Amino acid sequence: MESPATGTGYFSAPFERFIRDETGAFTLLDTMETFFDSRLDLLQWQIQKHSDRLKSKAEEALKKCVQSGDLLAENFDYEVKNFKLKLSRSDATRDKVSFFFSVMSLVPALLFGLVPQWIHIAYTVQGLYLLPLHAYHYKKWSWHYFLFDLCYYATILNFIYMWFFPSNTALFM
Repeated sequence: MESPATGTGYFSAPFERFIRDETGAFTLLDTMETFFDSRLDLLQWQIQKHSDRLKSKAEEALKKCVQSGDLLAENFDYEVKNFKLKLSRSDATRDKVSFFFSVMSLVPALLFGLVPQWIHIAYTVQGLYLLPLHAYHYKKWSWHYFLFDLCYYATILNFIYMWFFPSNTALFM
């Protein structure tokens, strides 16, 4: 070990490059190192204490879960059964095919190009068929909150504009 006059070996690694003065007195760096070391030790102790508390709470919760494992398994089976029932209610293939044909339908485009004076009637007939059908199915499947979607709102406003207030500029926009 080197002598105190050179100052090496007494400081931690970041302070090793500084040399103590000749008198051997504590410098400002010694004071800062002592202060921060004690703070870091206190912080480390507090973190360890908090970590131990969390571990004990987790162990208690795990014991409770193991004790009520049968109840969790029953709830899981019940939820899986309900999910499968909901999936069987909504046939994904049917939904995809109906969406494809409703979006890719050329009838409205042909009507708009060939006989535009009949568009509002065709739109109304289509809406009078589809809106109640969707309302019935959504209510049956407990999806009735989907009826508050912007599309349904805009469709109803469009009907109001076409049939009751065709000259209203606010509804036209």
